[in-house]
Amino acid sequence: MAMARSWLRSLLIACGAALSLAAGPAASAKQPELWFSGADDITQKGFDHRRLFDDPAAWPKGAKRVAVFNLPIRHLTQLPPDVARHQLAWLRGHGIKLSVTLPAVGTDKHVCGNGVEGMIWPHEAALAVKHLKELGAEVDYFTLDVPLTAAHISKKPNACHFSVQETATRVAATVGELKAGYPSARIMDAEVPTGIPQQEWLSLLTEYLDAFRRTTGAELDGLSMDIWWKFDWRSRAQETVRILSTRGIRAGVILDSVGRNDMPAAAWIADSRNNACMFRRDGLQLDYVLVANWLDMQVPNVPESDPNTLTGLLNWLADGPACG
Repeated sequence: MAMARSWLRSLLIACGAALSLAAGPAASAKQPELWFSGADDITQKGFDHRRLFDDPAAWPKGAKRVAVFNLPIRHLTQLPPDVARHQLAWLRGHGIKLSVTLPAVGTDKHVCGNGVEGMIWPHEAALAVKHLKELGAEVDYFTLDVPLTAAHISKKPNACHFSVQETATRVAATVGELKAGYPSARIMDAEVPTGIPQQEWLSLLTEYLDAFRRTTGAELDGLSMDIWWKFDWRSRAQETVRILSTRGIRAGVILDSVGRNDMPAAAWIADSRNNACMFRRDGLQLDYVLVANWLDMQVPNVPESDPNTLTGLLNWLADGPACG
């Protein structure tokens, strides 16, 4: 009897090994965590954002799959407080974590940075924390809005052109204010890895990560690549992930379309799916994917039953992209 059990155990182990080999690398590839950021009705002109919180039948499947829901700080500070509290309570009640995106580089905007995304007045972050506390917000993540891109790389007329170290020093002041109110919140970053030569980007990223660690005393918890898909992005995405992984920093991609605001929903979704299929085919080892729509208000957020909505895209991605 013992010999029979031993023989059966050996057979099961052998079969398991064979199945593992047959499945190949795809079987061991991790499934990225899903983040979501719908077009809202405050910072954008999203027309159905409130349905995400008020109409449970609009996306019941997707709501169970989203790990983190991203909201801009201005959305929360400019909504009527009762509406903001309702949305925050809905997320918490559904077990969905909250990420708040906000600009992070403090500057006197009379001098530079006025009208440049990612720039704030000094101590503006502390005011944001005060407002979030008044709403009873439980913030799991703060996502810094393109600080390196805005403060150092940007060529906009009012750009500050701070050095990488100066950028990190100013970001550290913001992080300190955020951590004072939410000490356990994780600090994420979002940056644009395209638009400049690859080696320049990789060098600046490494320099910035070093400076961030020196000034804050810790590594970033994660970094989202806000890719301009019209550029050659694939090799630099791979190299960005490699650099992040050596530091234990989570790597993510913002999944959207080409950055135009005039595409019919079906075309926008098809383009976004193509982008997802490319990084899937490349074997890009992502920790999370943020499904988002910043620009094209022709793309509805819901219902998820319509494949040409943002929640429809979310479920397509969660099901395992059907790529040709």
